[in-house]
Amino acid sequence: MRINDLLRTASEKLRRNGTENAGEEAEILFQHAGGPSKKDRIMNSVVYTDEKTAESFVNLIDERLSGKPLQYILGEWEFYGNLFYVGEGVLIPRAETEMLVDEADAFLKNKRQANVLDLCAGTGCVGITAALHNPLSTVYAVEKYDSSFSFLEKNVAKFNLKNVHPFKSDIFDGVAITDAEIRYDVLLSNPPYIATDELKSLQKEVRFEPETALDGGVDGLDFYRAIYELWLPALKQGALVSLECGEDNADKVAAVLSERCCDIEVKSDFNGLPRIVSAKYRGD
Repeated sequence: MRINDLLRTASEKLRRNGTENAGEEAEILFQHAGGPSKKDRIMNSVVYTDEKTAESFVNLIDERLSGKPLQYILGEWEFYGNLFYVGEGVLIPRAETEMLVDEADAFLKNKRQANVLDLCAGTGCVGITAALHNPLSTVYAVEKYDSSFSFLEKNVAKFNLKNVHPFKSDIFDGVAITDAEIRYDVLLSNPPYIATDELKSLQKEVRFEPETALDGGVDGLDFYRAIYELWLPALKQGALVSLECGEDNADKVAAVLSERCCDIEVKSDFNGLPRIVSAKYRGD
């Protein structure tokens, strides 16, 4: 079968289905099906592919047309230059979340050793990347749900990290799951922050992701309140608190932190939208 014909047909289907980068996704899925890359096709004058590859490619395109995220189909996705295992049941890593790692790196650059919390860890992309960038630090990654926790464990094993400790626990149960004697230098989290009533209006792709990783309660602030009440007291005075948030609730998140934190800043992502609330823990 002619490769260009396959790719053209697939791209048109994806485009009609609303896929923004239809041609690029078609290329990615063709290679995932076992087909040669565009570079290899040009350099080796490859025009045709075999029936097995073509059939596999068509099946992958059908999966994508159903709304299944590209990341779930591929089984991995890039975060801060590294590939992390992903799949159904865990939140997909996103580029804007890399800002949490940037905040941690800036804070930890003059510290030889530090204890870092990664709450609602999901794939572990935030905590693992912080651990890779700061190998003398110890990261405690907390995740409640079985499916997400399995990806967290797989990713810790993939990078063979001895300074990341996964803990299976609900953050609403508080800090006892780790070690009540530890005081933390950094708290990072990308918690669920979408208001419950807004879930039904999300894009079809996003609705493939676990609702438990999206639903932040009636006003989207339930997890920030839990962090404030149950986890901030476990921090050292002057510790960094850096939380991802929705573009419409950054000021509300800042207000939740205000009685125990100082130097509160709202930082925008590459689209100019409020995305991160960072602060220093002042204490009670």
